[in-house]
Amino acid sequence: MNCIVARKSLKELIPGIPTNRIRKRAQELPEHITVQLDDTQAFLIGKALHTMDDIQKTIDEIDAILYERADAYIEDLKILMSVPGVKFIAAITILAEIGNYKDFGDGDQLACYAGLTPDVNNSAEKNIIGKITKHGPKGLRWILNQVAHGASKTNKSRLKKVYLRLLRRKGKPKAITALSRKILSIIHHLLVNREMWEEEGFKKKRLDFDFDRKSSPLQLTWLDLVVNNVVLVGKGKPGGGG
Repeated sequence: MNCIVARKSLKELIPGIPTNRIRKRAQELPEHITVQLDDTQAFLIGKALHTMDDIQKTIDEIDAILYERADAYIEDLKILMSVPGVKFIAAITILAEIGNYKDFGDGDQLACYAGLTPDVNNSAEKNIIGKITKHGPKGLRWILNQVAHGASKTNKSRLKKVYLRLLRRKGKPKAITALSRKILSIIHHLLVNREMWEEEGFKKKRLDFDFDRKSSPLQLTWLDLVVNNVVLVGKGKPGGGG
């Protein structure tokens, strides 16, 4: 898009495409890029691309701060990230939303705090079970919902089997909510007992955060520079040279 906005020809554009899959199909590009942008279109798209770059830079800076502060919670993060569906951002978000997990006696108490337990009302000496209370932090329920979606698609995992069983009985929305509660209870048990998720036949292919991450001084990334305090967050991306 940057090349198109800069009025570069397809011959100039193709070598700069970072994806091999697209480069291999370069001969098909003329069929899809048939309209030249006018000045107004080029200006508006260029501004949109700059806005996207600024947003991505802000996201990178926030991620860098999270990585830096994660040093104090490495063992907890390793435990959480051993659970199917839990990646780094989910793990650190869950820890931040829960606070001190030792404040909760068991997984049920934590699920109650998270608002994942059903609302029960008494009427005519009968208990009427309604929807979940949603009394707890909204951010915790949201991230657990994302984790549950990920776990429900994880092959060779018990959590996927649990989800499929719930799906047949409750339908997808309720199954995801029930799986969220189960995952939260599992997380509490693992954290309190300092255990990793272990399951025969299941192993995460890779983690999205390298706890032993080391960079060559000659190949520091922007995140590396922020994490290692080479530059201050908010002061702008460092330029080359000097």
